[in-house]
Amino acid sequence: MHKDIDIIQLQPAPNLAGASDRGRRHHQNEDAIALQIIDTQTSILVVCDGVSSSQQPELASQSAATACIQAIETAIRSGIEPDAAMIQGIEQASIAVSNVPFDPYLPDDYSATTIVAAIVQGNLATIGWIGDSRAYWLSPTKSLQLTQDDSWIREAIEVDGITPTEAKKSPYAHSIIRWVGADVPTDEAQPNLMTFTIPGAGYLLLCTDGLSDYVPDPAYLYHLIQQIPEPEPLAIARHLVRYANQQGGHDNITVGLYLG
Repeated sequence: MHKDIDIIQLQPAPNLAGASDRGRRHHQNEDAIALQIIDTQTSILVVCDGVSSSQQPELASQSAATACIQAIETAIRSGIEPDAAMIQGIEQASIAVSNVPFDPYLPDDYSATTIVAAIVQGNLATIGWIGDSRAYWLSPTKSLQLTQDDSWIREAIEVDGITPTEAKKSPYAHSIIRWVGADVPTDEAQPNLMTFTIPGAGYLLLCTDGLSDYVPDPAYLYHLIQQIPEPEPLAIARHLVRYANQQGGHDNITVGLYLG
């Protein structure tokens, strides 16, 4: 494991790894990643992106990632089903972010973060998320974006009928409409949930928008993986972080990978 304030590289198992990088334009890394192996059949991945307009976003993301993965691990070891374990994990993430100290004399909002998490048990992945951090399935036969962004731009296009070109020009183009934070009403704090059956060989990838903004097409993400001579998870994570930085590194970049 390599870890400092701005760069994180994790590999708790040969088939599970991740990397997080400050990028080229931010003065600090406000993303966070947590990975955990429970047993030979069960892995947990959590990726968070602190909201830059909020107070202490780096603490919000780290608190959320840590609380989420600990709660999920406890629930799974207690025999709780993955869907319920995921809900408990994200609930604990919300509590942790709500406990980040708030200074009412500062202009920034309450601490906030996005979150995307996955529980992999055998060939079944349970995914939960709030915000615009994403999960993908990448494989030689088919690559998919598994999550749907809680974002202004997606809602504007899908609900309001604004064209993608028009939406991208809006000052709200990069705004999220849901997040984890103290100012979120309880009835809006429930995560999105989905279950994905892993069809065979491939990669479950979780990432923040520091990567996905540069690679919106899942097929191209898999193309980038194919450029690595020996595509093992940590090498892939490093490669994708490097690619995002080469494209400009406008944001923090975090990638978590599970090799199916």
